[in-house]
Amino acid sequence: MIYVISDKELSVSINTFGAEIVSAVYKGAERVWQNENGKWAGYSPVLFPVCGNCAVEISGKDYKMPFHGFAKRNEFSVVAASDKSITLLFAHSAKTLEVYPFGFEFFVTYSVENNELKVEYLVKNAGEKEMPFAVGRHDSFNLAAPVENYRLRFDEKERFLSHRHDDNGKLINLYDDFGEGIIFDLPDNQLVGGHTIIFDCIKSRKITLEDTDGNSVAEVSVSDTHNLLLWRPDDCAMICLELWSALPDGEEQIDIDKNEKYFRLEKGGSKKIDYKIRYF
Repeated sequence: MIYVISDKELSVSINTFGAEIVSAVYKGAERVWQNENGKWAGYSPVLFPVCGNCAVEISGKDYKMPFHGFAKRNEFSVVAASDKSITLLFAHSAKTLEVYPFGFEFFVTYSVENNELKVEYLVKNAGEKEMPFAVGRHDSFNLAAPVENYRLRFDEKERFLSHRHDDNGKLINLYDDFGEGIIFDLPDNQLVGGHTIIFDCIKSRKITLEDTDGNSVAEVSVSDTHNLLLWRPDDCAMICLELWSALPDGEEQIDIDKNEKYFRLEKGGSKKIDYKIRYF
């Protein structure tokens, strides 16, 4: 089911399946990718309890976790809804325990205020043991021109080392060096063929998407994730800015309960992660 929340000039549509934003109209213009050419059917997938190609392996047993986790593949229940806000919940079940043997409650809240979209993830450990997990977003942004006409502006000076990945999305021990600074020009020749630019350990808490004349298109902010991934379907006038708390697996597999890249919650514990998106 689709719910619409709005404030002033911003209207956001959220699908209860996957808790996914499927439309964001600001000043009469659609700002979210709508798959006009059939190249990618996603809009802004919610990633939980893993991001990318990550195995849930415990004591050598592979639980067959799907790519990007299972939250984006399931219906959420509506906890609360108003004209300006909606809170959705997805909780563990017999089905999720087959691929992720941890009890959880995963709340996603969207709210709009002063033409800004706020996103809150709240993860609760509803099981009997420590729970490792990752969260992320895969938000898409429409562009009025080809991607090489745009850049990212960071609020901190960054080292632009992009971690390479193989054809299965797993990290390999090689990097592409794009230099350093607060400006990163989006490279058309790198965002092709399923290739993802992966910046780990970014310091910036605010990233602005702008054209090469300095006109802002959108701004994303995050409280507690430090990996930024850039991707698009081939030749499409869009870009996905993906903020993840953990990166995909590498060449060496590590049991999830020993993997230091994941958040961890004790029994009864909870963690909140905030995101903001502003359109211009």
